[in-house]
Amino acid sequence: MQCLRCRGLMVQDHFYDMLDDSGHLSFVGWRCVCCGNVLDPLILKNQRGRRALVLQLLH
Repeated sequence: MQCLRCRGLMVQDHFYDMLDDSGHLSFVGWRCVCCGNVLDPLILKNQRGRRALVLQLLH
């Protein structure tokens, strides 16, 4: 998988969020080894929602 920001190598990684109130302390995501960009399911969901809103506003 390539990073969308720098085209670097993305690796699967485990992340820990001690402030998460959903009951989960860790989650799996993708991290770029070159620039540090992180993608996880919540980030991807939010990006999809923003794209849909922009498309609605343009039409």
